[in-house]
Amino acid sequence: MKQQTKNGLWAVALGTIIGTMAALAGNDTNAEQEQSITQYCEGVAVYAAEEARGVPLENRTGHRDWDESINVEEQCPGMRPAGPALNSQEFLTSWSSRYAMPDTAPANQLVQF
Repeated sequence: MKQQTKNGLWAVALGTIIGTMAALAGNDTNAEQEQSITQYCEGVAVYAAEEARGVPLENRTGHRDWDESINVEEQCPGMRPAGPALNSQEFLTSWSSRYAMPDTAPANQLVQF
């Protein structure tokens, strides 16, 4: 085999190894970034929960939302405001109107699967 062919094969092999290492390093960076965002969100959630319970400032274990690069409402699950609560009568009325049997159904209807 010619020396030029050997050098070409070594260059291709080296390029493949470097490309694979770069791709793996990029995936680790994304996983580390997601993990750090999750930890940040947990700290903000703990602080908000302790603030809502009335824990004194010096005894709180979480932290305030200080990082402006993280949109807490969008990136932190569970930090979005909850929807309005339904009382049981509203729920039953809406549920029964959606799932109740129509009045026109025969009394002895057979269902075969």
